[in-house]
Amino acid sequence: MSDSTIISIIERYSTGILSPEEEAILTGWLESVPAAEFHATLDQCAVVPERIRNYPVMSPAFAQRLESELDELSSTPVRTLPWRKWIAAAAAAILLVSVGYYFWHRPAVQHDVAPVIVKLNDVGPGGDGAILTLADGRQIVLDSAANGRLTMDGNAAITKTGNGQLAYKAATGSGLRATSQFTYNTLTTSRGKKAVLTLADGTRVWLNALSSIKFPTNFTGKDRTVEITGEAYFEVAKSASMAFVVRKGGSDYGIQVLGTSFNVNTYDDEDAIRTTLLDGSVRVFQGAANSLLKPGQQAVSNDKGKIDVVKGVNIENVMAWKSGVFRFDRSDIGTVMRQIARWYDVDVTYRGTITHHFGGTISRDVNVSRVFNMLEMTGAVKFSIEGRKVTVVAP
Repeated sequence: MSDSTIISIIERYSTGILSPEEEAILTGWLESVPAAEFHATLDQCAVVPERIRNYPVMSPAFAQRLESELDELSSTPVRTLPWRKWIAAAAAAILLVSVGYYFWHRPAVQHDVAPVIVKLNDVGPGGDGAILTLADGRQIVLDSAANGRLTMDGNAAITKTGNGQLAYKAATGSGLRATSQFTYNTLTTSRGKKAVLTLADGTRVWLNALSSIKFPTNFTGKDRTVEITGEAYFEVAKSASMAFVVRKGGSDYGIQVLGTSFNVNTYDDEDAIRTTLLDGSVRVFQGAANSLLKPGQQAVSNDKGKIDVVKGVNIENVMAWKSGVFRFDRSDIGTVMRQIARWYDVDVTYRGTITHHFGGTISRDVNVSRVFNMLEMTGAVKFSIEGRKVTVVAP
């Protein structure tokens, strides 16, 4: 087992989202790790739950003595074993078992995590939902729409296939009445909402919170062009004759691809536009600049029109939002709170300066206080919650 694996498990312990396999790994490690290695590992963790920090790891000398006593106890007939040694070994064994049992089964009233400063009410997580704007300006709220056929627009049938999921199907060859009208629709998510869209060519798009995609109801011509804001993940249907083009709304930034999967983050409040390639190849362009990406690379573009290519990007971190988790990897407080604000639909203000960088993973399905509790365990920040207003406080 690598050091990075146990560090990740320790950092996520307090979130309550460890799998049974991870719990078994953590228990086995705690029961066998030498004290020096135990403390060295904790020093590398961005977040260490109090329950783990206070775990009674045995010193090497005590462990060796206990092992020696237990070996002697198991190999020597009871009637000939000196009674003081027998009592010492038995007492040591009972102590070890008792402390271990207490550690894992002590009452839930313990203070494993630091309390939130003020919590007048909590904020629940976001969920599925979006607003679909048709070519004629009509809007359909997917949160309240029933599953099934919603409407026809242009030359496509529009169907809601599940919570937050929408699919387009070209009328041609499907028994539906087609028109020659070329129309655009727009799917928009607000703060605290996400959605999945299947375009008429079979391309699938995942929209993060506070994002949008403008797209034709069907594709004709030499390319398939869509326009986005915010963040989206694409799995593009392959077509040798029609390139797929993604443009950032209101800019000259774009991505050209024939068939691949990639993530693009274009939020205006971030310091750069980031396109991360998972599979295939894409060409990123902005003005006169352009770069060809390979899997595992990320194009970083700022408002000056320069495109930098970063190799060996942590794909799990980039795709955490789609996987239903927050993954903070030495992230500053601004980066952390922007993600939280979009998903929990909260407004954020700051009191004091926080210079700490945060790490750890936690589910996006928990209330916001759970996320704040994890961050507060670093001792570098505190939070107050009042309605949907969050104050970030330097301790």
